[in-house]
Amino acid sequence: MYRQFIENVVLPLGDKALGTSFIRSLRGIRKLSGKSEVELNALQERKLHDLLVFASTSSEYYKSMGIESNIDSYQWLREFPILNKQDIRNHTDKILAVDKGSLVERKSSGSSGNQTTVYLSKNEISIHRAYQTYWWELAGYTIGDPILQTGMTMQRGIVKKIKDLLFRTYYMPAFVPTDEDFRRAFSWLGRKKNVFVGGYASSLYVIAEN
Repeated sequence: MYRQFIENVVLPLGDKALGTSFIRSLRGIRKLSGKSEVELNALQERKLHDLLVFASTSSEYYKSMGIESNIDSYQWLREFPILNKQDIRNHTDKILAVDKGSLVERKSSGSSGNQTTVYLSKNEISIHRAYQTYWWELAGYTIGDPILQTGMTMQRGIVKKIKDLLFRTYYMPAFVPTDEDFRRAFSWLGRKKNVFVGGYASSLYVIAEN
């Protein structure tokens, strides 16, 4: 009952309040599992074609290249240059097809030596989260099940704290967790039944080792 309440009431209301599309994206992804290989290939090609049309007509960076369209989406894709981090840093404003102020900024860790910033729409973030949830569902997870999740965003703002509470989530650091982090996490686990564990593979390995 609680799981149905979360999915059918809380999540739709949350999407409406935040301007996101998580539950719609998740339900759309679930439907894909019922499609045949032929149908998925056709859908993939159609979406690729739509993406290339959008890039060619809406991004100043790609419009300036004058790449000719091609009825073969995969052949057309080969005409587009591969962007590296330096390209993204140098041409961010020209690459973006919408106003930067309407997007959410995301920064890489900089572990490669150069930190890079990209921008995502709320819909793109919703799709990413929906796919992550669906991957968990393939392993038996259901929205509302208790879950111990590892991650890097330890500063949980009000929205994330509400999400953690409603989704019965215990959030712990993925990298270099302390003995106290483990003590608190295992204490929480001991009070729950049928808990799922999700997050970075390396951090899940460390949890299993402990």
